[in-house]
Amino acid sequence: MAKYNASLCTIGMAHEFKGKIAVNSLWPQLPVWTPAVEYLMPKIKNLIRTADIQSDAAYGILSQSTNFSGQFLLDEAYLRDYHNITDFTRYQMDPSADPKTIREKYFMDRYERRKESFPEYF
Repeated sequence: MAKYNASLCTIGMAHEFKGKIAVNSLWPQLPVWTPAVEYLMPKIKNLIRTADIQSDAAYGILSQSTNFSGQFLLDEAYLRDYHNITDFTRYQMDPSADPKTIREKYFMDRYERRKESFPEYF
């Protein structure tokens, strides 16, 4: 299922199950280690994150009330905004690596740059 379709399912199911079951979408802000990533992009292994960040974010979301529904969330942004986590080095495959190297090339960080450039829209 493509992300667009998953997003439509999130909206539809959040509306259908409102007040009974919360339905949200969780996306990684930076690449997360999987065997596929290691196979396809072995050179960036030290710059990516462990799956623990997704686990922690998912646990936090599942701990919310059913009113917290229909949200599209990035793992890092959710943990920062709802759980005040600001140090994400524990989620890196190599804690000494600088994640800015991959952030500059990765899609999801553009949101933060737009947010800084046009704060009146956020």
